[in-house]
Parts: sequence; C-alpha cells; structure tokens
Amino acid sequence: PEGRGPGGGTDFRSTPGLGIEATVEGRRVAVGNARFLRSLGADGPLLALRLEDAGVAGASALYVAGDGRPAGLIAVGDRLKPDAAAAIAALRTRGILVVMLTGDHPTAAARIAAAVGIREVHAGLLPADKLERIHAWQRAGMWCCGSMTSSGAISTASESCTICSSQWGRRASS
Repeated sequence: PEGRGPGGGTDFRSTPGLGIEATVEGRRVAVGNARFLRSLGADGPLLALRLEDAGVAGASALYVAGDGRPAGLIAVGDRLKPDAAAAIAALRTRGILVVMLTGDHPTAAARIAAAVGIREVHAGLLPADKLERIHAWQRAGMWCCGSMTSSGAISTASESCTICSSQWGRRASS
C-alpha cells in the first residue's frame, strides 16, 4: 500500500513482511528487516549486528535507515497473554496440532513457542510463505484453521477456515 503515512509522512509505502518507508520532514526513512533495508541500498555493519550481540535475546530486530544509510536498531518482542499456554494446552488435549508460522526471528519465535507449548515453529517467513504452507497442508488433506495478527497474509481467521477442507488431517502426536 502507498499513500500518506502516520505522523505527517508522505510517499508512504508498506511492503508486507519486510518493512515500511516514507518521506518525513524531507528525509527518506525506512524501517524493516535487514533484507528490506538492503533492497533499498542501505547496507553496512549495523545490519550485521545481532540482537544477542547487543545484549537483547529473544527479540526480533527492526532496522532504521535515514536517506539510505542505516541509522538504528529497534528490538521488538511479543508479550504473551496470561492464558496463552492454557489455550494451547486445551487445543493439544483435543488432539489438535498447533503450528506457529511467523515472520519473527527464529530465536524470538522459539522463545515464544516454548513459553506456550508450541512444538512446531516455522520462522522468518514472509506473508506469502505462510499462505503457501497452509495451502500445501490443505492440498495434503489436512484441516487448517488459523489467524494472522499483523502481516496480512490471511486477512481474517474466517477466511482461512473457509478455504480449509472439512476433515481433521493432523493430530498432536505427543
């Protein structure tokens, strides 16, 4: 999507799963993952910095560039809802396999998955990658239902359920 961004930015452009860019107070500003900034020509040692090296474990990195030069690093992480682990456990009790498909950094995804009891994690995915995995499972006859939070790969949980087959295909094995 393109247009006017929040906070008065102009020439706003969002690339789902990668980042955003806009002109703010006359400067071209981009925020996103390292792949996104490199695609815009903003490269340098900052993009090689790992959050673990900066003393921040279990988070995902958002890099910031101004006028084509890397300018900063923001660590972002998910805050678990208090009942998340219980909800996952209830699904597993019913024989439902819960799988996490996320664009988050693998370390951050693994931390969240371990905290709530999700055993199968696919991290570092773009929205289209997530949708393709769901479609592959559906083609294999698996019943899939899910929801996306911010990436927009699936706009609503009901949309993902609508395209699912009517049978249970995969059950929790442990």
